[in-house]
This record gives sequence, C-alpha cells and structure tokens, in this order.
Amino acid sequence: MERYKQYKYEDVGVYIKPEIDDSELHIQTKLNILTEELYDYGCEPITMLESNVKGDYTKLEELIEKIEWFRVSAVIIWSYSEIEEELRDKLRETCYKNGIEINAYKEDIQSLLFD
Repeated sequence: MERYKQYKYEDVGVYIKPEIDDSELHIQTKLNILTEELYDYGCEPITMLESNVKGDYTKLEELIEKIEWFRVSAVIIWSYSEIEEELRDKLRETCYKNGIEINAYKEDIQSLLFD
C-alpha cells in the first residue's frame, strides 16, 4: 500500500465486491484495510462498495466512468477474482488507457507471501 503515498491529496478509487456469504463485519474489515492507510498517506478514498448480489456491478460501472473522466488518480480493489472476467478486463483496460494505477490488495499480499 505504500505506493499510494504519491497520491497525497488525490482521489483514489476503492472497490469491493463482497462475496455472497460475507458478513457485515467482514465487509467492513475489508473496507478498513483498504482505506486506513490511504487516509494515513493523505489520500482521499472514493469508496465503491458493491452489493453482494451475483451479477450486480453498478458500482464498478460507476468506478470505470470515474476512471474514464480522470476523477480518480489510482484504484485499489480487494481482489480481481471477485469480478467477472469481462468487467475485470474492461476495468484493467480503462485504467491502462488512462494511465491510472490499479492494484488488487489480495493478490498483492499473496504475491508477497509466495514469492
């Protein structure tokens, strides 16, 4: 998460798609993990918390629109695996096309543990 220090005073998109069986406490814990350090670094998290309804990606579409209009400087999501492949590709492509950094917290942690 330290890489987000460079986005001090800037908006950072935070996206979470809860799993169907996630409790409210688990969802809040995920949100806290993603936003606490951003606040510590002086970033302004723009939280996009999706419903846990399968196939509902309303908040992700809103985030992609914010990326297209350069309303966020970077994006962090909980996990790529929570997003359907087509939308995951659209998110990555939109970030790449607009020069917006994107990272997935869960995959970053796993790579640190297993590298």
